[in-house]
Amino acid sequence: MPRWVLTLVFLCLAPWASLSAQTDDLDKLNPLSSNPGGLRLQNVTGFFGYYSAGFSGYGSSVVSPGGATQAGGSATLGYSWLAERSGVSVTYTPTFVRSFQNSGFSTSTHNLSINWHRSATPRLSYGLTLSGYLTSLSEALVGTASVPDGQNNTPGSPLSQGTSLTTLFYGSRYVTSALTGTVSYAASARSTWQAGFSANLTEGLPYGSAVNQYQPEYLLNRTTSGQANLGYSRSLSPYTQVGISASSIRTFSRIYDSLATTGDVSITHAVGMRWSLQAHGGAGFVDPLRQNNFGYSGYRGAQYQTGGSIAYKTRVHAFQVQVDRAISDQYGFGARATLSAVGTWNWARPGRSWWWTSTFGEQYLSQSALGNINTWQATAGIGRRVGPRVSTFLQYGFGTYSGVAAGPQRQLTQHTVRLSFVLTPSGMARF
Repeated sequence: MPRWVLTLVFLCLAPWASLSAQTDDLDKLNPLSSNPGGLRLQNVTGFFGYYSAGFSGYGSSVVSPGGATQAGGSATLGYSWLAERSGVSVTYTPTFVRSFQNSGFSTSTHNLSINWHRSATPRLSYGLTLSGYLTSLSEALVGTASVPDGQNNTPGSPLSQGTSLTTLFYGSRYVTSALTGTVSYAASARSTWQAGFSANLTEGLPYGSAVNQYQPEYLLNRTTSGQANLGYSRSLSPYTQVGISASSIRTFSRIYDSLATTGDVSITHAVGMRWSLQAHGGAGFVDPLRQNNFGYSGYRGAQYQTGGSIAYKTRVHAFQVQVDRAISDQYGFGARATLSAVGTWNWARPGRSWWWTSTFGEQYLSQSALGNINTWQATAGIGRRVGPRVSTFLQYGFGTYSGVAAGPQRQLTQHTVRLSFVLTPSGMARF
């Protein structure tokens, strides 16, 4: 094994081993604030690992055939302010990654979320959410290390739908931003009206060092969309809720511009304290509005949409699976329909130091501008608390893509392995 690898392991392990022994000091540690609200340091993470390959643009499959070993760190900062009728919360996570073989894999990522809500009356409330996520492919495959939150004894969350296709379409480094607004009115104790809007932007970015940057031609350099929706929900019993909704979304890209309008009916039912079932179905109409430079006119017409989810939760396990068929696609790639499946399974026994988390996701674009495209992604991780505030977390991420969009080989596979050391100061604010 190379000497620099042993040195890196020692440098990562030594500080955390020392910190885990200083229990009393860590219980009081939070250098930004000692109040329940205000500015909080939620966690600090150091990691190293291996990442197999990236994209160099459409028609080519890899940036570095040999992959690269990486090391880096991140910190999560949170701010909260609560008043009698309103509140604000802010979460920011910067991550810095250094590659030892290829500067194209050295990067920084940033994740910012700002939430504001207000209750104008006991029945009327509204809120705004602004989020931005600048990331790279290696970070998208594994995400941030998750630690059990101490409240429901299950870490992590379901894999974000579309992560694999986002990296395929926009490249090894991209930014997504979104502005979402909601208004909710409780007409009675059992029924609620909701209206909302959202605006989204996803764009591919150059990667590499400041001296040697790459700006390849990706399938979708940019996608912009805007959406408006209206919905009504009613509780039939403490265990059953039904709803109806309508939405309209306008999507712009260099491949496809369209307007999609949908209507949906849903039902949610809780079976005891552990099971939750949800199903929905409806129809929509897609109207291509403009033929772009690619000469692709897209699909026009009405079709169905449907889906459902099942969730099971105990004090030890949390399991959830969701399957959906939606009209068109969220990227502006001109698909007739999008089939997706997302799931997660988490295990964490109260009072034990070990935990396990796993996620999977598959997405299939039917009859897009480049035919059918299929991608799926999976992650698995095992963690252990080595002290009251210090944990280790080993993650593995896998992604595969098939279809013309994956390049001449028609299939592209990526792997990443990461070992993280997480410090969680005491008194972490919960938003």
